[in-house]
Amino acid sequence: MSYCLNTDCQKPQNTDGTKFCQNCGSKLLLKERYRAIKLIGQGGFGKTFLAVDEDKPSKPRCVIKQFFPQAQGTNNTQKAAELFEQEAVRLDELGKYAQIPELLAHFTQDNRQYLVQEFIDGQNLAQILEAEGAFNEKQILDLLNSLLPVLQFIHSHNVIHRDIKPENIIRRNNGQLVLVDFGAAKYMTGTALFQTGTTIGTPEYVAPEQTRGKAVFASDLYSLGVTCIHLLTEVSPFELFDINDNTWIWEHYLANKSISYELKFILDKLIESAMNRRYQSASDVLEDLNVKKIETMTGMWYGEFGSKPSTLIVTKQSDNDFEGFLEAKERNGKIYKIAIEGKVEFIKNEIIISEKSVIQDPLGWWKLGKNKGILSSDKKQLSGVGQDSRGNYSWNFSKSNFLVGNWYGKYGNKESVLEVTEHSNESFKGILIYKGLLTSFKIQIEGYLNYKNNEIKIREIKVISDPLDWWRLGENQGTLSSDGKRMSGTGIDESKSSYSWSFSRGCR
Repeated sequence: MSYCLNTDCQKPQNTDGTKFCQNCGSKLLLKERYRAIKLIGQGGFGKTFLAVDEDKPSKPRCVIKQFFPQAQGTNNTQKAAELFEQEAVRLDELGKYAQIPELLAHFTQDNRQYLVQEFIDGQNLAQILEAEGAFNEKQILDLLNSLLPVLQFIHSHNVIHRDIKPENIIRRNNGQLVLVDFGAAKYMTGTALFQTGTTIGTPEYVAPEQTRGKAVFASDLYSLGVTCIHLLTEVSPFELFDINDNTWIWEHYLANKSISYELKFILDKLIESAMNRRYQSASDVLEDLNVKKIETMTGMWYGEFGSKPSTLIVTKQSDNDFEGFLEAKERNGKIYKIAIEGKVEFIKNEIIISEKSVIQDPLGWWKLGKNKGILSSDKKQLSGVGQDSRGNYSWNFSKSNFLVGNWYGKYGNKESVLEVTEHSNESFKGILIYKGLLTSFKIQIEGYLNYKNNEIKIREIKVISDPLDWWRLGENQGTLSSDGKRMSGTGIDESKSSYSWSFSRGCR
């Protein structure tokens, strides 16, 4: 099948193999190589055709865009002609990027402008939404991680797309997403922030400043965010915004779908109406999107809870959630111990701690109130406030490589020093120096601290100094005191003899 590009032709469809239209006699090949085979789109200013490049042996498919305004001599027509020309320029600059269609040709023939570009074989996201239903969180995360680098690229070339929407994002058959339709794209110059121009874009997805003709890079991010909430809800963006309260209500349409706090935070920041509260660059979004959920909480935290010296022992963390124990000490020496659970929001570094059960309460009155706080950016400080039946209180904890330093004591019956040089989460490394009658023995060690039960294990890595060539570190197990100042345990050497050991922090 060949399709005649003469806009006046009444019967544009022709059989294969013909070089001239059987109805009007027009040439069927553009530039003697591009043959249109199917009309795939039509608007007020032109038509889009699926085509074949007859000049190449494989005859690859391509897309022909024909500029043909139905209304002549109007300002809109002039603007449309400018945009058509701009699309060719943008694709010529950007089309070598894998997720942007490549420009193959741009020319005028028979007094009409043509643009020929790479054909993207796949469905756009609007078609996929209709066929498969609402997207889930993983699909949205994949979309953001795939499209944001494209926006990084075009913005680095000072280009704003201005028409990001589901219809302009095509998923190739291999799963790769491609951003298409650069007809609305424009250069971002140094004076563009202060200039007002024509409103371009699709109303449902356009940022507020873009409706006033002042598009910026963050306008594309807004449109991408609105695209995401539409794909999540299958609801028109117009309905997802409450004009009475001037706020987005997209979460109301999630039904029973589970969306993480992190994704909600990112989407809400993408679709902020005020530019100064919105993400300013694709890089900023990617940074929040890929915050690593490392186990920052696990370990022992020392500080105060209310006015009581306290220890927060986090024994387990899985993504955002953690659990452990809170121990507080009264002046009279009485110890309170509560099993806790908590949540850390990695983007904002917010902490929530709540009580699971009371383990030890000598006076039978202490209850853990509502606790909210902040985790410092270096993940070493916790601080916040709480409220119980008695009123408000504050709390703060510090987590450090607290085992690092010199521990003095006895190993067997000999004066010894345990020099801990590294401590990260549950692992530590160092050197054990064992002082004999005439000489000293030195062994490099590594250890493991189980925060759940304060169990310590120490084993040999290698012998550094052994003048008598007989000493080997056996199997060593012990416990760390609840205040983190003493450790003690037992060991069995290779002769199966048992021994005990104990160390105190910084005390001979």
